[in-house]
Amino acid sequence: MDSLYLLPFKGEFLKPCPCTPEYLGCDYYVINTVSNCNLGCTYCILQSYLNTPRLHIYTNYRTVFDELDRFLAARPAECFRIGTGELTDSLILDDITGIATEYVHYFARRSNAVLELKTKTDNIAHLLGAPHGGRTVMAWTLSPPKVIRTYEGLSAGLSQRLRAAAACTARGYPVAFHFDPIIHYAGWETDYPDLVAELYRHVPPSDIAWISLGSLRFMSDLKEIVEGRLPACDLFQDEFIRGLDGKARYFIDLRLSMYRRIVDELQKHAPPPPLYFCMESADVWQEILGWVPADEKALRHYLTRRFRS
Repeated sequence: MDSLYLLPFKGEFLKPCPCTPEYLGCDYYVINTVSNCNLGCTYCILQSYLNTPRLHIYTNYRTVFDELDRFLAARPAECFRIGTGELTDSLILDDITGIATEYVHYFARRSNAVLELKTKTDNIAHLLGAPHGGRTVMAWTLSPPKVIRTYEGLSAGLSQRLRAAAACTARGYPVAFHFDPIIHYAGWETDYPDLVAELYRHVPPSDIAWISLGSLRFMSDLKEIVEGRLPACDLFQDEFIRGLDGKARYFIDLRLSMYRRIVDELQKHAPPPPLYFCMESADVWQEILGWVPADEKALRHYLTRRFRS
C-alpha cells in the first residue's frame, strides 16, 4: 500500500460495531475516521470488505466530536466502549496525524464512555504524556511469535507490543488484549500458554481492562483472495464448518479445545481480568466461562464496570 488519500467523508463517523446478530455481541461502538491498513496481515478481513488498496484519512474527522457529544449527552447514565480499530489499525500513522491524541483528550473529559485504541504496533511514544484521565484503553492483538512472523505482515513483534503495553500502564493507562484470531497449527498447545505467561510477565492482570478471544473465521471470498495472492499459504489447511453468520470456522470441538487451553492459563492468576468472546455462541460461553450474558447491554456493563462513576 503506497498511496494515501486525504478526503472528506460523507456520512456519520460513529456507528455500532457490525457484530453478526447470530452470535452474542458486546454493544461496542466504532469511529471510522481512517480506512484501510498497511500492516498487511494475511488473515485481515479488510481484504474482502474494502474495494481499494489505498489508505484513506478523512479530513473532516473532527465532526465526530459533535456526533459523540449528542450520543453521550442522550445517555448520561450509561457507559460505552468506543473504538477506532474496525477499518484500520488505530495507531499506524498517529505519530504523524495526531488524530488519536485528539480522541484521548476528548474522552478524558467524559464520564460515560471509554475509548479503545487497538493496535499491532508499538507506536505509542507520542501518547505517553497525554492527559488521558484513565478513560483511554490501549489495546493490542496478541499472537504467538510464530503466528506474528508468518501471518502478521509488518506488525510489531510480541516483545515490542508487550513492552509498549507496559510503558502505557506505567503512565496510568488501562490496557486490553485481544487473542483474535486464534489460529490452529502444530505447536499451538504450548505456544498460546507461553503467550499468556509472557503477557503476565509484562502486565499484571489488575491493569487489564478486558481480554477478548475469537478463533479464525472468514468469508469464502477472503480465502480466494489470500490464496490468489499467496498460493503457498497454509492458513486455511484445516477443515472448517460454515457458521450461522456464513463465515467459515473451525469445528466446535477444536474451538473449545483452544479456548479452554488459553482461558485456563488466563485464569490462573486471581482475580483474572474480564474475559469475553467475540462472535461466539452462548454454548461456547457456558462451556468455557460457565456463564452467559443476558444480552449485549449486560455484557457492556460487565466490561465497563471499572469505568463507571
